Amino acid sequence: MLFRSGVIDAWLAGGPDWPDPDDPDFAVLPLCRMPVHLVVAPGHPLLPLLARQGTLSWDDVAAFPSLALPPGTYPKVEASLRALGLWSSSSRMGRYRRELWEGKGEQELLVAYATVLSEQIAGALVRLPLTLPVQSGEALVVRRQWAEHPRLTELAALLRQRLQPWADRHPELEITPDRKSTRLNSSHTVISYAVFCLK
Repeated sequence: MLFRSGVIDAWLAGGPDWPDPDDPDFAVLPLCRMPVHLVVAPGHPLLPLLARQGTLSWDDVAAFPSLALPPGTYPKVEASLRALGLWSSSSRMGRYRRELWEGKGEQELLVAYATVLSEQIAGALVRLPLTLPVQSGEALVVRRQWAEHPRLTELAALLRQRLQPWADRHPELEITPDRKSTRLNSSHTVISYAVFCLK
């Protein structure tokens, strides 16, 4: 609401659910992109199964509860999870195979989603050999009339620079090159910005 009403001019947003490229009000300045992995806690029952089989299927994962996201919050992620049968719903809850859960609480059995950045703060999680068919990333979302303002261009460059050491350590994190917006309005001499991270 603050962004839409013009109180703030820039928003640091996690992808892939950014405004569309043809959004009349907002422009997206991509900063980086990275894959989204499935992760579990150490000791999760999927890990011995992976050790025995050497691989996992989406059906194997669907036998366990997955991180629930509020419906409509991340439409592209939601569509991907629904297509894979991983979207948390009451009907899916009824299909869980409780015998796989013996002696464990739901939190110990949860299948979650993580990027290389979120893994750094999430603690001890084990990455499964399955990647969601959507790319995540970070972007600076701005009001379209400010998209090429020099201060926002500098801010985007600074944010890419801050991400570079992470990209150097984690090759799957790809810094997105600067690109020019198709609409230009740099007539304002002063711009203030506040950056809100929704992760």
